[in-house]
Amino acid sequence: MLQRLEMKKFIFDFTVILSMLFLQNTFISQYQSYKINPGNQYFYSEVCIKINPKNSNQLVAGVMGEYTGTTSVMGYYYTTNSGVNWSGGPITCDFAQPGSDPMILADTLGNFYYICCANWGITGPNLDKLLCFKSTNGGANWSGGTAFALMAPQMDDMPMACVDMSNSRYGNNIYVTWDLYDKYPSANPLDSCYVAFCRSTNSGASFSTPVHISRIAGTAKCDNSSPEGTSPCTGPNGEVYVCWPLNETIMFNRSTNAGVNWLYNDIYVCNQVGGWVGLNANSSGNWSPVSACDISNSPYRGTIYICFADQRNGPNDRDIWLVKSTNQGNNWSAPKRVNNDGAGNDQRMPWICVDKETGYVWIVFYDSRYNAASMSNVFVARSTDGGNTFQNVRINTTNIYNGYYLGEYMGIDAVNNKVRPLWARPLGVFGYAEVYTTIIDTLLSSIEHMPIQSSKDTSRKTAIAYMNIPSPIGTGTNAPRLYYKTGNNSYQYVNAFSITAAQYNFQIPGQSAGTNVSYYIAAQDSAGTSIITYPPGGGGINPPGTTPPPTIVYYEIFSDYNQCSNTLPKPILDNQATRDTITINRSGYVVNAKVNLTINHPNDGDLIIQLRCSGMNVNLSQRLGEGGQNFINTTFDDDASVQITQGSPPFTGAYRPQSPLNVLSNKPLSGIWTLNVIDAASGNQGTLANWCIMFQVKASISVNEEEVPVKYELSQNYPNPFNSSTRINYSIPKNTGVEIKIYDMLGREIRTLVNEYQNAGNYAVIFSSGELASGMYFYRIKAGDFSEVKRMVLVK
Repeated sequence: MLQRLEMKKFIFDFTVILSMLFLQNTFISQYQSYKINPGNQYFYSEVCIKINPKNSNQLVAGVMGEYTGTTSVMGYYYTTNSGVNWSGGPITCDFAQPGSDPMILADTLGNFYYICCANWGITGPNLDKLLCFKSTNGGANWSGGTAFALMAPQMDDMPMACVDMSNSRYGNNIYVTWDLYDKYPSANPLDSCYVAFCRSTNSGASFSTPVHISRIAGTAKCDNSSPEGTSPCTGPNGEVYVCWPLNETIMFNRSTNAGVNWLYNDIYVCNQVGGWVGLNANSSGNWSPVSACDISNSPYRGTIYICFADQRNGPNDRDIWLVKSTNQGNNWSAPKRVNNDGAGNDQRMPWICVDKETGYVWIVFYDSRYNAASMSNVFVARSTDGGNTFQNVRINTTNIYNGYYLGEYMGIDAVNNKVRPLWARPLGVFGYAEVYTTIIDTLLSSIEHMPIQSSKDTSRKTAIAYMNIPSPIGTGTNAPRLYYKTGNNSYQYVNAFSITAAQYNFQIPGQSAGTNVSYYIAAQDSAGTSIITYPPGGGGINPPGTTPPPTIVYYEIFSDYNQCSNTLPKPILDNQATRDTITINRSGYVVNAKVNLTINHPNDGDLIIQLRCSGMNVNLSQRLGEGGQNFINTTFDDDASVQITQGSPPFTGAYRPQSPLNVLSNKPLSGIWTLNVIDAASGNQGTLANWCIMFQVKASISVNEEEVPVKYELSQNYPNPFNSSTRINYSIPKNTGVEIKIYDMLGREIRTLVNEYQNAGNYAVIFSSGELASGMYFYRIKAGDFSEVKRMVLVK
């Protein structure tokens, strides 16, 4: 877990990278997300949100963000239109510095409360304490703050809180639990950490004297032997429930009289394999369990739920789990897996709430199922049957790098099917993040699928689809189907060859080179009343999807085409250009190109070697190898590991050219391809012995590539993360100069991918990593007045 003391002091002048990151502010998914950060203000990754039960259009969020460094690092933000527009600022206090762990509460009267730690790392009379602020106008204004838990020199950490929303005599009591360290952190065996508790019975005006409610002491090491991350909730009759992690287990205690008395012995709930520390805890957060209780009038009223992440399926397969108790915590169910993907992915940092009206269980978490384990999206899971089954939906599509500090928790709240998750997208290891709330008023049915990419691979293709459908899914002849066709043939269908929870795996038979394959996926509910397809818009029920959607998914099996010059050798004379052409009459479009050549010349430093076609001019090598000689069976390849500028003559083998050949992507294959060899100095002469050009070819350009785009756009590179190479698509709506450059984490320019005048259209460029080390890089486009930056991750 990232030390808060370090976070408060860590101010990093990172102007280049921040300026690039700040340009990214949009997400595309079936749900709309809104950023709550004001302009030029970036938060840390600890966030909390609550909906006003009296007016569900009012929401308040708590964030951790360094406003001035001396007055406040805590912020509040509020909305009156259900999460679309936000206002707010720093929480301030005259007698203490709000410091970390924002926790937002809402009571039955519509008042909001803001609870946080204070005075972290401050010496002198203002010692460690907790603070409570109150707002009576929807979060627009806050009281000056009430101090409580004055336990110095002991240290408070991670205060979690809840309001008793019951109609019992304890209604509207505020309960706060936290980790009370003798010293934070400490390896001294005499120092301990307990779960502490106190309450307010007068709307936060004052709080009771703190008491220990955990019976087993933890160490003060701030590791799995410490009870880091307590979580309270209340029951329908005013019960108080608290859970916490300890030594890779989850423990529990309860009070039935507003926290005056507690069970004499802690109750063991279940194991938490790997503990709350989890993997990479120093950079990406912790995995403390979170509790919630159903106080609605649903059939599951009174059920206590605890969700958590652990590694019981292996260190590289962390999942989200749910346990529940229907008898006030005396007994607990076996853990139920919440995420409904296949094995081998990473899910982390869940937060739970129960809709106070419907009793539906909602859990938000980070999930890597569509990415490498180092990258995640935000998912929400819903259960309408008391935690027995869950539907999963992805609510954002922009990747989130798990290696950044993800905080210690995110938030979600639900009132009468109005659901608002609050989540962070970290921008760097120094703690900054953008914070978003997502509008969920109806859980939409969807099919999540990563389209199959075109390639030269002729083997069968596996299409993985996640069926996010609230109702039971059709089976037998009405089970989900994948429909595919080749060329202009009729559609055929296949059923899933394997099913794991909501993950359906289909296979499309292998096809020969040059084949175009179109496909779509369809599913229906078991009642035969609704149909959903990917892409959307298809129809037909019993069986599903007999009517194709208006747009379909397309991929192609690329073919190879090579041609060599038959007019060689030719002399290379001093201060002259030697040109040789290859004429290609075959139809198709270039996917990528390579050039192979042999040149005998006493001094390669005299030579400029260019490839020309369709008005494009690619510099393969320009005056390199002074004093050396010969290009012998040299291949210019964008995917080569060594740049030609890093080689030395005689140049033999594969090299990346000085200008990328990928500018030829989507250009017609047919035409005159010219190799131009310029001897730019006197005193040496040579021979162009032979040259060949090698293509991967596709039969056609898709509709999207033929259309003139209506706006500038820079797409996320794919794949991402990537190993040796990745593709970057971009669109320009008018003729203009285009520049695309790569930068490292320090803002240093690494490579220029594009620097030329281009006609309006859709383009793609391949970035080959070469000798670059693993890590995060940035790519920026400048086209006319348009500029945008995106991140990509190289993993070797």
